[in-house]
Amino acid sequence: FFIKNFIAIVCTVLMSHRLSQGQDSNYRENLLHDLIQELWITSASCCIQILVARSLRSESIAIVETKAAQQTATTCRALLSRLCDAVVCLDPDLHLQEASQHLASLLLKNASPDYFRGQRFMDLVVAEDHERVETELLVNS
Repeated sequence: FFIKNFIAIVCTVLMSHRLSQGQDSNYRENLLHDLIQELWITSASCCIQILVARSLRSESIAIVETKAAQQTATTCRALLSRLCDAVVCLDPDLHLQEASQHLASLLLKNASPDYFRGQRFMDLVVAEDHERVETELLVNS
């Protein structure tokens, strides 16, 4: 690619200078100046093209990885919902990130759509089990 561009630039500059050869007394200096200028422009253009291509490739990889992670999370959540009585998502402070109708049903609570959202999970655990549950959550996270 670069060699083709280089040859095309040299040919173009030489052809344009051959046409004006008789009219210009500084033929060699102008030829060299124009050739160097064209090479700089082409080099800059190629560098920009490479950077854009790498950026697009990185972005594409990130998008594919994100979609794969979302699909994996969806699959895991579906599997867990089949195996467990209730599935909850906790933030780092152990607060429920979303409402859980199944958890409300297990605890015999009359659940509204936002029931338990933002509530601290440990508030739902019996006091005697706090230490054991926190230990299990830390070990398995």
